[in-house]
Parts: sequence; C-alpha cells; structure tokens
Amino acid sequence: MNPSRKPQAGFSLIEVTIALGIAAFCLITVFGLLPIGLDSSQNAAEQTTVSGIATAISADLHSTPNLSGTGATTSRFGLFIPPTNQITTQMQAQTLFFTQDGSLAGEGLVNSNAPTGANPPPRYRATITMKADKTLLPLATTSNPPTLYKVWIFITWPALGDSVAQNFPQNFTGSYEIVTALNFYNN
Repeated sequence: MNPSRKPQAGFSLIEVTIALGIAAFCLITVFGLLPIGLDSSQNAAEQTTVSGIATAISADLHSTPNLSGTGATTSRFGLFIPPTNQITTQMQAQTLFFTQDGSLAGEGLVNSNAPTGANPPPRYRATITMKADKTLLPLATTSNPPTLYKVWIFITWPALGDSVAQNFPQNFTGSYEIVTALNFYNN
C-alpha cells in the first residue's frame, strides 16, 4: 500500500525565469544610472571649488585699500588695479592658475603661462578682467568722486587646455563666471 503523496509547493522553471528577467532589467537600469550620478557628483565638486576660487579673488579685490595715482596691487593674488587716469576702452585681463584643491599654482605668477610639470598640475584657470567706469562721475556730488570698476571673473577648466595666459580661454570643458564691482575713492 502506497500512501498518497501530497504535491510539494515550489516555483516552476517558468516562474524562476520571469523573476530573474525582472531582476536583471532592474539591475541594468540601476547600473545605467551610475555614470550619470558620478558625473553629477564630479560637476558639483568642481562647481564648489571654482565658487570658492571666485569668492577668494573677489574678496582679495574688495580688501584692497584705496587707489593711489599709480593704481593698487591686491595683497593675496597680486592683481593690479589700474588708476583712473589709465582708463582704456579695452578691458585688460589678468590670469591666475589654480590646482585641483583651489590653491594657487605657481605662487605669485600673475599673467604667467601655466606651470607645466608642476606637482600638482594646475586644474583651473581664472581670467580676471576689470575696467574702470566713469559713468558715475555725473552722479557724484563730492569733489572726490568714486571710481567704479566692473570686474569679470571667468574660471575655466582644464587649465592646460589654454596654458598661455595672454590668450583668452577657448579650449575648456567647464566654466564658471561672476561679475562684481569695486568702488574706490581716489586719493
């Protein structure tokens, strides 16, 4: 006498195949999103670094004392602010190079070519353009009118794409720019 066997519960081969197909589709989607997430993270890190560089340059310019008849030089980066009697119609650019962590590459090398072979190599190039603006003079009510300087800070990367400081940057993959103004009373 054979006792009757109860059927065992389990998954059929078709059910297992369908479950594996669904899991594979979900994993492929997640793995496809990984490069996009890594690129976004890298872009956010670079934007944070260049924002800090732009803030440091702007703070250096704003902390410069009043202009004299020969102009002024900033204390941290050595940027030259021309006096009002040297106002030209063309903007004059000054260039600085920065490393991956946002520190100055080649200390005190304003308008120098990017230091090649430096360790660490420069990652960012900051082009600082300033122009004195005499449009405030008609509004001035004092005998010592202020001078307004329009300042454009344009940061690009990679720095070695445009390593010649005298040329305006053209070969870059990322950029960041801000515009600020300096207000000086002439001595």
